[in-house]
Amino acid sequence: MTDALKQGNDLDNISADPKLAIMEAVDAMGVPEDAKLPLRTYLDDLTSEDAEPKAEIHQIRMEPIMQQLIESGEKEKAGLLFNFHRIMTDFRGYSPNYKPDEEISVDADQCFDPKCEIPPTGLIVIDRFAVRNLHTILARCDEQGVERDRIRVRVPKLLLAAQMHLMKGERKENFERAMGLLPQKCFLVDDKNHSHDIPLDGDIGVLCSPRTLPIMPSMDGGNEEETIKNYQAHIRQIMEQTVPGGRLLINIAVVKTGYESLNARIEEGKKRNLAKICNQATKGFEEMILAEFRSAGWQMIRGENIGAIPEYDHEKEILELHVQKPMAS
Repeated sequence: MTDALKQGNDLDNISADPKLAIMEAVDAMGVPEDAKLPLRTYLDDLTSEDAEPKAEIHQIRMEPIMQQLIESGEKEKAGLLFNFHRIMTDFRGYSPNYKPDEEISVDADQCFDPKCEIPPTGLIVIDRFAVRNLHTILARCDEQGVERDRIRVRVPKLLLAAQMHLMKGERKENFERAMGLLPQKCFLVDDKNHSHDIPLDGDIGVLCSPRTLPIMPSMDGGNEEETIKNYQAHIRQIMEQTVPGGRLLINIAVVKTGYESLNARIEEGKKRNLAKICNQATKGFEEMILAEFRSAGWQMIRGENIGAIPEYDHEKEILELHVQKPMAS
């Protein structure tokens, strides 16, 4: 079976039975033997027809599973489960049904604002949580005359299945319609732990990857200095892979505490307690990332601290970062 045929079958199967796809993706991921039963209990409850996504029991169950994975050296899998958990429990607005009357999320709206031109070359990369905006992004690309085969929907299978399992009504119809308008090569969906574990088949023209940093357990270096170096190298790699005139949209959490080693915990929120992975970064992390772009001469389309979002479950401040690579001299 060719990769294209396999990809098509996977997408059809995810769309037809996203709950089954969730279970398949978890089985493919693999977890320590003594974590399998707690994880299955968590999954069965959250994927049932009468699931209550915001019930505290899901937070209580997920925290020790993530911690066990971290302690067993499976930190990237802990990160994948955390992102899955954020979707399934409507964690901080990550549900695909968040603001169901909203045509497009605020971050994707900025990235594909008609006033911001899409460069003539490079891939249009839509990462993870932004895929719920696919139909509107596709329409805006069409308006600018962008060839559809430049679009890449890059998302781990588990996260796409979770979003399709939860999607309802018009949003689900629009998403499935948009999927049908794109050739199979546009979908980079795989059993990977993070979007950035899925390689691109070209350079980046536009990257829409909101809610990006600093929750990437694969960047953990065991101490603050090495972890920061890993994040810097990661950002530089993305910058290098972007075409001249290309744009990146990434949101960065504003960290106001010192470095802490990678771990999972239940954090008290303003609306509910939440199981999460720690930030892994140090105070001033967002300035370190900004410095990378400034030193390379990138244009700051937007780079400001928008504070905490009132309707979210937490009070974490967010730096909205939208930058453009300078044209080659």
